[in-house]
Amino acid sequence: MKTTKVLIALLILFSTAVYGQSNVKPFYFSFRMGPNISWLKSNSDNVSSNGAILGFSWGALCDVPIQDNLYGVGGFNIHFAGGKTTYPGIYNNLPANFRETYSIKYLELPVMLKIRTREVDKLSFYGQMGLGTAFRLNARVDRTIIPTSPSSGSAVIVSENINSDNITAFIRESLLIGIGAEYAVQDNLKLFGGLNFNNGFTDIIKKSPYNTSDPKMISNILEFNIGVYF
Repeated sequence: MKTTKVLIALLILFSTAVYGQSNVKPFYFSFRMGPNISWLKSNSDNVSSNGAILGFSWGALCDVPIQDNLYGVGGFNIHFAGGKTTYPGIYNNLPANFRETYSIKYLELPVMLKIRTREVDKLSFYGQMGLGTAFRLNARVDRTIIPTSPSSGSAVIVSENINSDNITAFIRESLLIGIGAEYAVQDNLKLFGGLNFNNGFTDIIKKSPYNTSDPKMISNILEFNIGVYF
């Protein structure tokens, strides 16, 4: 959080400095959207990733020129993400296997640096890197409980889909890396497409009431996006 605040302050200073240059546009806006693939990863041998889920991302960003072909980037993103996991646990005092699918909606505030190549035949390429601080808007878990020691009345498979705000972290921190290409339709309008990797590094799931361990669970998001830049 402290690093993010420092980067935001630097972007404001850069924006103020650039605004005073009459030959440079003070900022550029972009809107983007596209599908994503997200998954969960654990540091525990007892908890395994059980696959990825498909989601969606969209957002609006502002590029502030720092110097030729270098920009500071800020704005917001909305991510519909999550992932699948499986682990052994205890249900009704008996051992069971748990399969969970988390669906989480985040509001993310990214702070990045962006490098753009010079335009050739209306085409240019870019790379960007930075930090993202995301806030959970809502979360649900689809859980299937499979008893592993069948006995009288305990061999029934239980399924539930419930709100999981109480077992998911409110804040998610991540490293943001992206590449893409831009095509100039006219002087102040470009179309772009790119690939972004959103690498989480903070624990997003608190201890489940059924899990006998307390592993660290991080989430990763791979985004394919298109948008307009002006």
